Amino acid sequence: MMFSLLCLYIAVIFLQTDAKSLLGKSVDFAVFQKKLHGVHAGFQKSAKANGYLLTETHFETKVKTICTHSGCSSFAEENDRDCPKDWKKFSGNCYKLLPAKRTWYSAKSACKALKANLADITSESENRWLRKTFTGLKKYAWIDAADKAKEGEWRWSSSGKLLTYNAWSKGQPNDAGGKEDCGHVFEHEGKLLWNDRPCSYQTQTLCKKKA
Repeated sequence: MMFSLLCLYIAVIFLQTDAKSLLGKSVDFAVFQKKLHGVHAGFQKSAKANGYLLTETHFETKVKTICTHSGCSSFAEENDRDCPKDWKKFSGNCYKLLPAKRTWYSAKSACKALKANLADITSESENRWLRKTFTGLKKYAWIDAADKAKEGEWRWSSSGKLLTYNAWSKGQPNDAGGKEDCGHVFEHEGKLLWNDRPCSYQTQTLCKKKA
């Protein structure tokens, strides 16, 4: 155990020193990846030489290295970014439910303030994940869908793209009273359904941004 801790301590010192030497320079990620691989492989080799049997070890930074008895392999994980605190991650995107009641327009501004947009939901798997992840969706929450520009032509307002997937509730959207131009979601009988409402209606906000 002491040997393992010592090796890890040495590896950390190496990485910190090497990182400091790179400050202010253009970093060749491939070279840095190779150096990290060397540190990880060295740890595995030293453990074996000292009689420790490590069947498999994982080292994760911007580079993920997996070492087994047959050797080590490394690969970059530059796109595996985490979401901010209190956000939930799915398929490379981050989501946050804002419980305060707002109009659709205020909801858009609230998401923008968080460097996000109202959520666009583009697949059944995403729709199911949202239902399972956010229990607060038992109450209504605004999404980015709107047909304000042309009645009946629903688009994601932030991108201007037509909806290619939807989960409208039965009989919706129906533009009741000729004033329902903004979309919201709500959970009903184990499903996340969509509905249209007047944009002045006040409810929760579902934000989404890239991880």
